[in-house]
Order: sequence, then structure tokens, then C-alpha cells
Amino acid sequence: MTGLHSDYRFSEGRWIKAEAPDWFAKALAKDGDWHALLTRAGATAVDNIGGDSGGDSIEIYEGPAGDYAIIFRDWSKCIARVFIDNIADYLTFRSKVIASQAVLIMEAERHFHWQKEKGRGVFKVAS
Repeated sequence: MTGLHSDYRFSEGRWIKAEAPDWFAKALAKDGDWHALLTRAGATAVDNIGGDSGGDSIEIYEGPAGDYAIIFRDWSKCIARVFIDNIADYLTFRSKVIASQAVLIMEAERHFHWQKEKGRGVFKVAS
């Protein structure tokens, strides 16, 4: 990934700059559909929050060793990848980080659909 550092490990309630685990890095060594590459590498898709909206989303995968990879995306790119080694840290991260982000994503989607129903362009400037 280019730009600012975007790979982290979440452990004992802290975000720590880190490198991707080997299974993840090897899976994404080729360009292509991340979902297909990760599942082919033995990961299981756990959840995809907002993935159908084309806006912000969170993809969650359980790795082949029982670890977790959480991928945060905005409408144009991956903005952060978080790796978690154990279930206790995963549950903490899910309740403290993912839950609040999921609410924001769902509210943004609800607002987008409301604007669409009302015939208002999402990026239209009112006159």
C-alpha cells in the first residue's frame, strides 16, 4: 500500500504499526479481487459491512490460523488493515471499533437512499 502507514496489529486494546501476516501478504501478492485471493489462501469471510453500497466498508476475515484481518475501505481505496491474533482482542475490537464504524456506515447508506428517493443528487449543491 502507498501513502501513510495503514497496517496495524490490535493487541491488548492498542493499535500498533505492523506488517501483514505472511498468509495475508502472500495471498495479495497478485493483483485481483481481494475476497477471492484471501479465501483461496484459506481465510473465511466473516462479515462485510457496507460492502454493497460502493462507499465506506469493513471486511472481516478469519485467517487460516484463527487470526483475523479487518479491512477498512473508503469509496476509492483501502485505508487501513488491522490484524488480530486472538479472539479476546477480536471481540474487544469488534465492540469498540467495528460497532461504531458500522453505525456510521449504515447511517450514511440510509441518508444516501433517502436523498435518492427524494430525487436529490448526493453531490448536488443546493441553489
